Amino acid sequence: MGEFIHARKGYNLKQEREWERTRLIAASVINTVSKKKVSPKDIVELSFDKEFEEARAEFIKDNQPTEEQKAWMRRKGLL
Repeated sequence: MGEFIHARKGYNLKQEREWERTRLIAASVINTVSKKKVSPKDIVELSFDKEFEEARAEFIKDNQPTEEQKAWMRRKGLL
């Protein structure tokens, strides 16, 4: 049963990547012939977009620099 679950997750991941690729190609084609630029998300919203944004926000929140790191960045002119 575990093999089936892993196979199904792999298949779903492959499908998500194919949809993302299709969406990127569509946005590229539209942007070459249109005056108004569109993002891939403007074309179609995919089910995993929200999950990605939530994971991205959590990663950013969890990986904020410490005060010591911020002080070092200020000294180096990076902030």
